[in-house]
Amino acid sequence: MYTSRIAQHILIKLHERQWNPYSSNHIMTLGRDAIIRQGPALRLQVKGAYTLFPRISNSNSPQDVIEALDLLVTKLTEPERTRLQDKDLPSILPSITLQGQQHTIEGFRFHPESVKTYTPTGLVVPYEDFLAGLATLVRGV
Repeated sequence: MYTSRIAQHILIKLHERQWNPYSSNHIMTLGRDAIIRQGPALRLQVKGAYTLFPRISNSNSPQDVIEALDLLVTKLTEPERTRLQDKDLPSILPSITLQGQQHTIEGFRFHPESVKTYTPTGLVVPYEDFLAGLATLVRGV
Protein backbone atom coordinates (compact mmCIF):
# COMPACT_ATOMS: atom_id res chain seq x y z
CA MET A 1 0.00 0.00 0.00
CA TYR A 2 1.24 3.50 -0.85
CA THR A 3 2.63 5.50 2.04
CA SER A 4 4.79 8.59 1.99
CA ARG A 5 7.43 6.56 3.84
CA ILE A 6 7.59 3.95 1.05
CA ALA A 7 7.64 6.71 -1.57
CA GLN A 8 10.59 8.32 0.22
CA HIS A 9 12.44 4.97 0.31
CA ILE A 10 11.86 4.54 -3.42
CA LEU A 11 13.19 8.03 -4.10
CA ILE A 12 16.29 7.32 -2.00
CA LYS A 13 16.90 4.00 -3.81
CA LEU A 14 16.55 5.70 -7.21
CA HIS A 15 19.10 8.34 -6.16
CA GLU A 16 21.47 5.67 -4.86
CA ARG A 17 21.34 3.99 -8.29
CA GLN A 18 21.95 7.41 -9.94
CA TRP A 19 18.46 7.90 -11.43
CA ASN A 20 16.05 10.80 -11.10
CA PRO A 21 12.30 10.44 -11.51
CA TYR A 22 10.65 13.21 -13.51
CA SER A 23 6.93 13.79 -13.28
CA SER A 24 5.52 12.65 -16.60
CA ASN A 25 1.79 13.03 -15.95
CA HIS A 26 1.64 15.57 -18.80
CA ILE A 27 4.42 14.34 -21.07
CA MET A 28 2.07 13.90 -24.04
CA THR A 29 1.02 17.55 -23.96
CA LEU A 30 4.23 19.16 -22.69
CA GLY A 31 6.86 16.95 -24.31
CA ARG A 32 9.98 15.32 -22.93
CA ASP A 33 12.13 18.47 -22.88
CA ALA A 34 9.51 20.41 -20.89
CA ILE A 35 9.31 17.77 -18.16
CA ILE A 36 13.09 17.73 -17.92
CA ARG A 37 13.17 21.53 -17.64
CA GLN A 38 10.79 21.26 -14.65
CA GLY A 39 13.48 19.21 -12.92
CA PRO A 40 13.31 15.93 -11.05
CA ALA A 41 10.43 15.15 -8.72
CA LEU A 42 11.23 15.99 -5.12
CA ARG A 43 8.37 13.84 -3.80
CA LEU A 44 6.63 10.83 -5.30
CA GLN A 45 2.86 10.86 -5.10
CA VAL A 46 0.10 8.32 -5.55
CA LYS A 47 -1.38 8.48 -9.07
CA GLY A 48 1.86 10.12 -10.15
CA ALA A 49 3.59 8.94 -13.32
CA TYR A 50 7.37 9.19 -13.49
CA THR A 51 9.98 8.78 -16.20
CA LEU A 52 13.54 7.86 -15.27
CA PHE A 53 16.55 9.82 -16.46
CA PRO A 54 20.17 9.67 -15.20
CA ARG A 55 20.93 11.73 -12.14
CA ILE A 56 23.29 14.54 -13.11
CA SER A 57 24.17 17.93 -11.64
CA ASN A 58 22.41 19.92 -14.39
CA SER A 59 19.22 17.90 -14.04
CA ASN A 60 16.90 20.41 -15.69
CA SER A 61 18.84 20.75 -18.95
CA PRO A 62 17.25 18.55 -21.63
CA GLN A 63 20.46 18.48 -23.66
CA ASP A 64 22.63 17.43 -20.69
CA VAL A 65 20.15 14.82 -19.44
CA ILE A 66 19.80 13.22 -22.88
CA GLU A 67 23.57 13.27 -23.36
CA ALA A 68 23.92 11.46 -20.02
CA LEU A 69 21.35 8.92 -21.17
CA ASP A 70 23.31 8.39 -24.40
CA LEU A 71 26.52 8.01 -22.39
CA LEU A 72 24.89 5.20 -20.45
CA VAL A 73 24.83 3.14 -23.65
CA THR A 74 28.61 3.21 -23.83
CA LYS A 75 28.88 2.24 -20.16
CA LEU A 76 26.59 -0.79 -20.34
CA THR A 77 28.42 -4.09 -20.21
CA GLU A 78 28.46 -6.12 -23.40
CA PRO A 79 26.00 -8.73 -22.01
CA GLU A 80 23.60 -5.93 -21.02
CA ARG A 81 23.81 -4.37 -24.49
CA THR A 82 23.34 -7.73 -26.18
CA ARG A 83 20.37 -8.64 -23.99
CA LEU A 84 18.65 -5.36 -24.72
CA GLN A 85 19.36 -5.53 -28.46
CA ASP A 86 18.13 -9.12 -28.63
CA LYS A 87 14.74 -7.89 -27.47
CA ASP A 88 14.67 -5.01 -29.99
CA LEU A 89 14.42 -2.57 -27.11
CA PRO A 90 16.20 0.76 -26.94
CA SER A 91 19.50 0.08 -25.23
CA ILE A 92 19.38 3.41 -23.45
CA LEU A 93 16.64 2.37 -21.05
CA PRO A 94 17.58 1.20 -17.57
CA SER A 95 16.86 -2.38 -16.60
CA ILE A 96 15.49 -3.85 -13.39
CA THR A 97 14.74 -7.33 -12.07
CA LEU A 98 11.10 -7.78 -11.04
CA GLN A 99 9.31 -11.03 -10.32
CA GLY A 100 12.50 -12.96 -11.08
CA GLN A 101 12.98 -11.54 -14.58
CA GLN A 102 15.01 -8.66 -15.92
CA HIS A 103 13.06 -5.95 -17.75
CA THR A 104 13.88 -2.60 -19.27
CA ILE A 105 12.04 0.12 -17.41
CA GLU A 106 11.24 3.59 -18.69
CA GLY A 107 9.31 4.70 -15.63
CA PHE A 108 6.44 3.90 -13.32
CA ARG A 109 3.07 5.04 -12.00
CA PHE A 110 1.97 4.81 -8.39
CA HIS A 111 -1.44 3.36 -7.60
CA PRO A 112 -2.88 3.08 -4.07
CA GLU A 113 -1.99 -0.62 -3.74
CA SER A 114 0.72 -1.20 -6.37
CA VAL A 115 3.21 0.22 -8.83
CA LYS A 116 2.60 -0.06 -12.57
CA THR A 117 5.93 -0.25 -14.34
CA TYR A 118 6.54 1.12 -17.81
CA THR A 119 8.20 -2.05 -19.00
CA PRO A 120 7.53 -3.94 -22.23
CA THR A 121 4.99 -6.10 -20.37
CA GLY A 122 3.62 -3.33 -18.14
CA LEU A 123 4.07 -5.20 -14.89
CA VAL A 124 2.00 -4.26 -11.87
CA VAL A 125 3.83 -5.12 -8.65
CA PRO A 126 3.35 -4.50 -4.93
CA TYR A 127 5.35 -1.61 -3.48
CA GLU A 128 7.58 -3.96 -1.50
CA ASP A 129 8.54 -5.88 -4.67
CA PHE A 130 9.25 -2.65 -6.54
CA LEU A 131 11.40 -1.35 -3.69
CA ALA A 132 13.34 -4.63 -3.59
CA GLY A 133 13.75 -4.58 -7.37
CA LEU A 134 15.37 -1.16 -7.24
CA ALA A 135 18.48 -2.82 -5.80
CA THR A 136 18.89 -4.45 -9.25
CA LEU A 137 18.30 -1.26 -11.24
CA VAL A 138 21.16 -0.64 -13.68
CA ARG A 139 23.30 2.15 -12.30
CA GLY A 140 23.04 5.48 -14.08
CA VAL A 141 26.03 7.51 -15.22
